[in-house]
Amino acid sequence: MGRSIPRDDNGFFSKAASIHEKCLERAVAWEVDAREMEKFTVLFESAREAYLAHLNVMLRNRVTKARKDVTFRALLEFLRLFVKTLEGNLRVSDSELNAMGLQPRRRAAKEPLTWPGEAPVLSVHVMPGGLARVSASIPGLGHPTRTLRRKEYRGIVARYRVGTSQEWVETYCTRLRVVLSPGQEHVGECCTIAAAWLNPRLERGPWSNEMTVLLY
Repeated sequence: MGRSIPRDDNGFFSKAASIHEKCLERAVAWEVDAREMEKFTVLFESAREAYLAHLNVMLRNRVTKARKDVTFRALLEFLRLFVKTLEGNLRVSDSELNAMGLQPRRRAAKEPLTWPGEAPVLSVHVMPGGLARVSASIPGLGHPTRTLRRKEYRGIVARYRVGTSQEWVETYCTRLRVVLSPGQEHVGECCTIAAAWLNPRLERGPWSNEMTVLLY
């Protein structure tokens, strides 16, 4: 997003609110993926609740600040990808981009960018407390930054399911390493993990082979 998203809390929240409101209004016309819009709404509402609680001088403390920081980071990580989908979506007019305070179209990718042709190879490091750090690389070549320019990829989507559950939990990341958090309650259970490349429009490449690890 570069300079399009302010660094201060008030500016960031105002910009996120503006983008969210416009996307809700124009989701059908812009053909925004319903799952992405739902995730945006959940993250935004969580950040809004935490932000308003922290603004209350009678409630403000280290706990409210920590919660606000966590929800803002999650929303920012999502917007780093989502804003690119808007800038690359030709159904979104230049004037609509400008109304949301986003970068001019001439500086944004107008066509979908590709991902590495092969599925990523994963390495997983299990950490105490039911956490798993997942790293993605190109088969035989290692980290994509060694062979690709930054603009040619956007990041990864990692997913996991625990035990016998058939429901996948997904996490987007603009970097090629992400920490998954099944949680302390799943310690001692097996966790199945996979990942795929993402381009700036959130179009996915092929899924990697699944890896199963034991959480502790």
